Amino acid sequence: MVHPVSSLRDTALALASRVRFIAQSLDDRSPRTLLDIGCGSGQHLTQYLAQLYPEAQIHGVDDDEASLDQARTSFAELSNLSFHSTIPGGSYDVIIASEVLEHVAEPEAFLRMLREHLAPDGMLILTVPNGFGPSEWMGFLEQLLVASGLYALLRRLKRALLGRGGALQRDTYAHSPHIHFFTRTGLRRLGSRVGFAEHRYAGRMFLHNFLLTLAVDALRLGPVNAKLGAILPAWMVSDRMCSLPWSAS
Repeated sequence: MVHPVSSLRDTALALASRVRFIAQSLDDRSPRTLLDIGCGSGQHLTQYLAQLYPEAQIHGVDDDEASLDQARTSFAELSNLSFHSTIPGGSYDVIIASEVLEHVAEPEAFLRMLREHLAPDGMLILTVPNGFGPSEWMGFLEQLLVASGLYALLRRLKRALLGRGGALQRDTYAHSPHIHFFTRTGLRRLGSRVGFAEHRYAGRMFLHNFLLTLAVDALRLGPVNAKLGAILPAWMVSDRMCSLPWSAS
């Protein structure tokens, strides 16, 4: 499948794999309404959904006003895309919560709330970091380095290696720590309690976050990193993706 993120570079291929996973999960559907909750600035997912599904109305929702301001400014030309601080009324054929569940205080209550906004026979798509994988280890190390004052030095090193143009645009301006950590089995059980059953699963990225991303970028290993994320066991990858259909009947 050719999709609008095919030009993303290096570790951003992992971003492309997320959109590809969504498209493959919806191969037999023609969504008319799609909600991306926790959309941030829309840079890394929401804008591509609007291009991939031009006949659908796409709503991005976030509680960070700085991110929403950036999204509205950046993507005003996409007529089927709008951004909101609360979920617009009505039901949705597809709801996406990408890198969101690990931030919310009560994940089960959050999924039940999303289910109320899902159309009969709708599809929920989740992506979450591996709470016990490489991404979380690097996140912890990053916090330690920020506290020690070494983080600014490492940022200068990154600019020296990659140049100022190497970074992707910022996906969110919010600062929200991970407060929940999911195994694949735990995520399945959580979905089951709310009435969802796993339809498709895929890993996304082997190495990710902070120094690992710096190394992958510097060595031009993005394609290998994305490929390993797709084929390695769930406990080894940095991020997990799953689609969860639900029937109201």
